[in-house]
Amino acid sequence: MMIIDPDLIITAPPRLLRSGIVDALARSFDTLLAARNGVPAVTASLSLAVSRILLDDVLFPLGEEAISDNLNGDVTDPYSRVVEACILGAGLAGETGGRFFGRSFSHAVGYALSHIVDPDAVLHGEAVGLGVLVQSALDPDTPVSLEGMLDRYKRWGLPRSFSALGIFDLRGEKGIDLAGRALRYLDRERAVPFPVTEEELHRAMIRIEAIAADQAQNGS
Repeated sequence: MMIIDPDLIITAPPRLLRSGIVDALARSFDTLLAARNGVPAVTASLSLAVSRILLDDVLFPLGEEAISDNLNGDVTDPYSRVVEACILGAGLAGETGGRFFGRSFSHAVGYALSHIVDPDAVLHGEAVGLGVLVQSALDPDTPVSLEGMLDRYKRWGLPRSFSALGIFDLRGEKGIDLAGRALRYLDRERAVPFPVTEEELHRAMIRIEAIAADQAQNGS
């Protein structure tokens, strides 16, 4: 049995909600991407359905409002729905179909980052959130453009660059190492419906860094 008490959860630091939102988002993005390779079982179909509901009905329309409510200490319906989505929905979207769909960009990059950044300084959702950006940069049929995701991350108060997590040598050895580790974690057979190489991962990371820096310079 699980008891979710929004009145208690709202006392937690807002950074935890932001991290939970992007982790739930990552689970949904992983599932939607992998499903383009085929949906092999009923449980995988359930995971796909939950993923669409999470994105279209909860996280995208209510995420920003829930974060604002959290900052103000207001337990509202949008806040409660987003919290439920982070706790229940992410599990249903990710774990229900995970054994069929494999590990996609978000968690491949997130796990790769765990070898490089200080794990005590970076939350799990913040790391996998950069993996979602990598997917948006590489996927030719991405549901949300990289620029659109970066804008949403800004409104949600999330890290939008690898330098925000302490990686400043992205073009050098550290960036190459990160891309190589991410590729080894990536389930290219089940989770990704298009070919991807270490070099493409590395270029995507550099592109994210460049666009995020340009947006920050222009105040967007």
